[in-house]
This record gives sequence, structure tokens and C-alpha cells, in this order.
Amino acid sequence: MQIYTLRSLLAGLILVIVTFALYAQVSSHGYILFDDDKYIINNPLVNQGLSLEALYKVFTQTHLSNWHPLTTATQMLDVELFGMDLGKHHLVNVFLHTINALLIFSFLKAVSGQLWASWLVAMLFAIHPAHVESVAWLSERKDVLSTMFFMLTLWFYYVYTQSRSKTGFLLSVISLGMGLLSKPMLVTTPFVLLLLDIWPLKRISFQELKRPAVSRLIIEKWPYFILVFVSAIVTYAIQSQSGAMSSGGAISLAGKFENALVSYVRYLWIAIYPAELTIFYP
Repeated sequence: MQIYTLRSLLAGLILVIVTFALYAQVSSHGYILFDDDKYIINNPLVNQGLSLEALYKVFTQTHLSNWHPLTTATQMLDVELFGMDLGKHHLVNVFLHTINALLIFSFLKAVSGQLWASWLVAMLFAIHPAHVESVAWLSERKDVLSTMFFMLTLWFYYVYTQSRSKTGFLLSVISLGMGLLSKPMLVTTPFVLLLLDIWPLKRISFQELKRPAVSRLIIEKWPYFILVFVSAIVTYAIQSQSGAMSSGGAISLAGKFENALVSYVRYLWIAIYPAELTIFYP
């Protein structure tokens, strides 16, 4: 399937121009006194720039009950390249967000063959107000970075399914590993790949869901499951040791379920009607 036609390239260029035009204003923004000071401004590990010693500490130490070493490493690289010119740090987020929009566009175009429908979805992703927090807030570098690796995971997996390329499969697994080092939120990725197998990749039909073909597809993804299992264990251990999970014991199981249900409904509503957005929802 030919992906990079003249129309595709033109659509991608429009996507880039619109995204940068929308977010160019962040180049004059500073930092927010809500995590930015803790993660970047007053974090000696970050604001001294990039070095082998600092990289070693990033991968062997936690910060604020979190461990996302690859995200921290990119923030260190920002300081190394731009000093504390935070406008340029913001533009790195914009660059990553733009790459993500292009990856979504090209991936959807590849799996569906629909140019303008894929472009519309990517454009909605690029300009949707719900993404402002992830792009315009320095501390949310982990969101745009992990999203990039998530989309690369899907892209390389698609390459693997179309050509049975071992390189494609390996790059997909590596991309997931990099994404988990950016933000452990990607632990559901193996299940996303299984859904892709059903649609739109159609590697298995609904009628075959109870047959050995399902087992084959699950076993095929053992490297992904190992990565997410290790990431989940590490994240749980860090959160537990830091006391970040202690407050959760005061909330009943029913209360947690109710909160999850309300959150899902709220986020779905925000996707349709993105009003009254805030940095923190009590």
C-alpha cells in the first residue's frame, strides 16, 4: 500500500502548520508552580544538564515518588541545549506533540486506507483543548513522550504484521520499553495490540475468539507482557515505599469504583465538550 502520496504529504504539512501555529505562543511561557518547580527548576539532577553521572542517577533513583528516567533525561537534555530558556523547553513539547499527530495520521492512513478520515482524527488530536495540559505544561513531558513511543509501538507492530519482519517486531518491543521508561501508563499496550489484531488488522475474526488462534496471538506478545509486568511491579514498589499509596487505604473499594466510573464518564464528556478544564480535579 502506498502511504506517502503527494496528497498525504500535503495533508501532513497542513497538520504540522496548524499544530505549530496553535501552540507557538508557549515559546514565551515560563513555568507553573505546580510540579514544574519540583521536576525542573529546583531539581539539581535536571538543572545541571546532561552527564553520564546524572544519567546513572536518573536510572537508579526516584523523584517525587515517581520513576520515569527517560522523561527526566530529555529534560536534562533541554537544559544542556537551551539552558533555562523555558520557552525552548516548551517548544520541545510542541515538537513531540506534532510528531504524535503525524504518527497518528500515518498509522491510521496505513491501516484504513482512508486519507482524509485519518487526517481529521489526527487534526482533532492535535488541536483538542484536552491536550493543552500535556503540551503546555513542562511537567507533562512524560505524556507527549510516552505517546510518541506508544504510536511507534503500534507502527512497528503494523509493519511486523504486514511483512512478518522480525526487525519490525523487535523495534515495536523496544518502543514499548522506551515508552514505559517515559511513563508507566502504557501497561495496557499488549491488550491494545490484541484489539488491533481483531480490527482493523483482521488477523483473527470474532468467530475465532475461542479457538487456538487466540492463544497463538497472546503467546506471540510475551515480550510485551514481560515489559509491562516488570514496569507494573517497579511502579508499585516505588509508590508503596514512598508512601504515595497509603492514602488509598482510606477509600473503600466501592468508593474507588465510583470514582473510576465518574472519571471515565467525565473524560468522555470532555472529549465531546471540553469546557471547565482545570489542572486538578478534586
